[in-house]
Amino acid sequence: MSKTKEFMLGAVKWRVVIDNEKMNQGDSLGQTSFTESVIYLADTHKGKSIPKDLIEQTFYHELVHAILDAIGQDDLVYDEKIAQGMGMLLHQFQTTKK
Repeated sequence: MSKTKEFMLGAVKWRVVIDNEKMNQGDSLGQTSFTESVIYLADTHKGKSIPKDLIEQTFYHELVHAILDAIGQDDLVYDEKIAQGMGMLLHQFQTTKK
């Protein structure tokens, strides 16, 4: 693991960790661990670099899962359509705001 960042959601400190080995084992670009309060991301996949914008969009996707958990939306926390749509729009907002 390398490159760790932190943020708060409510009273919980979350970490963002680049862990290519963990993500390659699950053939995934990102994963949210609610029990560890960690968002795992990959910056390479099968030996190839992942574009920065895709890493960022993956982060926002995983962030939506974490937010839904933080606000107690148990029925939505694993909804991939919600996470993908909201994550994509959050990423667009963040990258296009002036």
